[in-house]
Amino acid sequence: VNTAQEYIVTITDANGCTATASTTLAVTPLPNAGADVTLTCYQTGVAVMSANGVGTWTLGSGNIGSATITNPNSATTTVTDFSTNGTYELIWTVNGCSDAIVITVGDDCNCPIIGNIINTPTPSSYCESVSSVIISGQAASPAGGIYEWYNSINGSAFVSASGVNNQQDYTTSTLSIGEHRFQRKYTTTSGIICDDLSNIVTINVYPNPIASIIGGDDICPGKETIFTATGGVNYVWNIPATTAAINVNNSDIYSVTVTDINGCQDIATKSITVYPQPTANITGDNVICAGENTTFNASGGDAYAWNINESTASITVNTAQEFIVTVTDANGCQASTNLTVAVN
Repeated sequence: VNTAQEYIVTITDANGCTATASTTLAVTPLPNAGADVTLTCYQTGVAVMSANGVGTWTLGSGNIGSATITNPNSATTTVTDFSTNGTYELIWTVNGCSDAIVITVGDDCNCPIIGNIINTPTPSSYCESVSSVIISGQAASPAGGIYEWYNSINGSAFVSASGVNNQQDYTTSTLSIGEHRFQRKYTTTSGIICDDLSNIVTINVYPNPIASIIGGDDICPGKETIFTATGGVNYVWNIPATTAAINVNNSDIYSVTVTDINGCQDIATKSITVYPQPTANITGDNVICAGENTTFNASGGDAYAWNINESTASITVNTAQEFIVTVTDANGCQASTNLTVAVN
C-alpha cells in the first residue's frame, strides 16, 4: 500500500467466525525547497529561499565555491557571501526527506542594484482557485528604477504578468489549479543601466478531493453496516465521528467532510434504510386428541423455516412439542414465533 487512508480487513476462520481490524497509513509529503534563484553578482547577491515546512538547509557537495546560509533552520533564510560566480546547490531536508534548488550566480558586479527581493505571501497555498493575492516586494535601490513582474504556470517559461505589473507590489488575478511562480525584474534608469531578477515565490492552488462513501444501502432491524469514507486523510462525520469507517444502524442521512493532505475539503452524503421488522404468526388448533393431526399455518413472510426441517408455510403435526418458525420477508429480514401442541 502507498495511499494515505484507513485499511480495514475482515478475517474469517475455519468455523466461519469473523473479526475486523484496521490501521491508517500516513504518507509524509515530500518537502518543497522552492524555486531556483538567479543572481547577477556573486559579491553582492542575496538569495532568498522559499521552502515550505520545518527543516534544515545545507550546501550540496560539489559546489563551485562556498557560501553562507544565514539561518539553516529557516525555510525563508538568505544565502550570501558567494566565493565565486557559478552554480550552488542548496538542499532542504524535512523529516529525512530532501529537495534541492540551484542558485546561479553571475559575475556582473558593476550593476548597483540591491534589495530586489519579493516575499512569499501567507498563506501560499489554496484550494480550487484564489484571486487578488498580494505579493509584496522590498524597495530596490538605487531608487527611481522600473519594476516589471513575471509569472510562470506549472513550470512553463516566465511571461509578463497580467494586470498592473509595474509596481513595487503585485496583486494577482484569479489563479486556477496549478503551481504559480512569480518573479520581479528591476531596471535602473540612471547611472549604470542594468537590470536584476528577484527571487521566485510560488503559490500553489490544489484541487479539492473527491469524497465518497461506500457501504450497504439497507439493513434489517437490529443489524448494522459499515460506511467507509474515501478521498482524504481526515474525516469528520455528522454523527459525530472522526474515523474513515463508521458502524451505522439507524435510518438516516450520513455526511462526512473529507480533508486531503493539502487541507482541501469535499463533502459526501449517503443514506441508509432500515426495513420494518416482519411479524411472524402461527395459526391452528394446538390442542388435539391422541391419534389426531392438526395444521399450523405460518404467515408474515415469503419464506419459512420450521424447527422440524420443514420449509412450507403450512405443516401438519401430531406430537406434543413446541414448534418454532422463522419467517423471512422480501427484504431478507427475519422474525420468529412459536406454538406448542398439547395432545390429550
